[in-house]
Amino acid sequence: MEYFVTDISDGGAGLIVGALALPKTFILLLTPSGEVKRLCTLAWRNGELAGVRFIMPSPAAKERRR
Repeated sequence: MEYFVTDISDGGAGLIVGALALPKTFILLLTPSGEVKRLCTLAWRNGELAGVRFIMPSPAAKERRR
């Protein structure tokens, strides 16, 4: 099964995860190399879909706030 990011923002993401069990907190790798990653918390789950909130903002979001 492949997993997909359906949408993403500075604050979180929507995921298609199938039947994959997700823990309450996990690291979401956004690039194959793992260079871009976000610490997440599971916000909601509806069947194969899940919504996550990023616990720490992305470096780009931090820059925009300056």
